[in-house]
Amino acid sequence: QRPPYTYSVASNGQCYSISVNSDSSISGLTFDPSTRVITFKAADSKGITGKAVVTIPTALAGKNFTAKVDGQSVKSQLTSNSTNTVVSLEYTGGIRTITLSAL
Repeated sequence: QRPPYTYSVASNGQCYSISVNSDSSISGLTFDPSTRVITFKAADSKGITGKAVVTIPTALAGKNFTAKVDGQSVKSQLTSNSTNTVVSLEYTGGIRTITLSAL
C-alpha cells in the first residue's frame, strides 16, 4: 500500500492537513472554505475498483459529508471523533473526480 497523500489547506487563517489513503494515484486536492467542499482526482487502471479513505480535521468542515464520483452520488462510510472525520468510498477504475461536501 502507498503512503498517504497529505495536503495542507487553509481556512479562517488556520492551516489543516487532509490525508488520503489509497492505492490509486491521488492528485489536485483542493478545499473551498466558502462551500466546505473537498475535491481531488483519483487515477486507476481501467476495470479496477479503487478505494479512498480520506481523513479530514473535524475543525475544518465538521463531521458529516456526502460523496460524489464524477458528479454522481455514491455510498460512503463515515466515522468521526473529536479530532477527525474519516470518509471511505469506492469507485470504478479510470480517472475519477471525487467530491466530498460538508453538510
